[in-house]
Amino acid sequence: MAKALNKNRIRDTRLILLVSLLATVFTRPLMDFNSVLGDTLSMTGALLIAACALGRVFCTAFLGGHKNTALITHGPFAVCRNPLYVCSLVGVTGVAMLSHHLVLMALVPLAFAGLFNALVRREEALLRTHFGAEYAAYCARTPRFLPRFSQYQVPQNMSIRPDLLWIAVRDGALWFLALPVFTVIAHAQRAGLVPLWGVLY
Repeated sequence: MAKALNKNRIRDTRLILLVSLLATVFTRPLMDFNSVLGDTLSMTGALLIAACALGRVFCTAFLGGHKNTALITHGPFAVCRNPLYVCSLVGVTGVAMLSHHLVLMALVPLAFAGLFNALVRREEALLRTHFGAEYAAYCARTPRFLPRFSQYQVPQNMSIRPDLLWIAVRDGALWFLALPVFTVIAHAQRAGLVPLWGVLY
């Protein structure tokens, strides 16, 4: 079932991103990319993407290949139960900001929040089956999404899987592709290389 959930997540993620990309390419944003507000949105989006990439690498270090085999309750997993999804939501918000489309800035994070919430609830059912009372106690003290930073704690020692950490670094680097992609889109629109269907607020 876990594999099926992951497959559905990848499919839905690609669909949301594809629709958002097409909207960005073929519609003109209300805000000029070269305006002060446009520059502010771009810089903020880039910072959110960086926070997402670094956060996901940090979370992976604590997972250490134990996902679904052991209950990890320290590090970022002491702050909230789903830090990887929280980091991804921060990242997609940053990507949406790079589009300069108000509609996408609102709808893309909402779409992913709905997707992640549905996934998490199904994952929680599996974790309750695997870990029983231990997981129930973890849920009682740790919020699902909204971080509670006062609960942060780390063990003195822990094992790290360098191969998984490298995959996380590689995947994190992919988030930064959004920066040149949106730059190319903006230049292509200004040069009249793509047909524009109008303005998407």
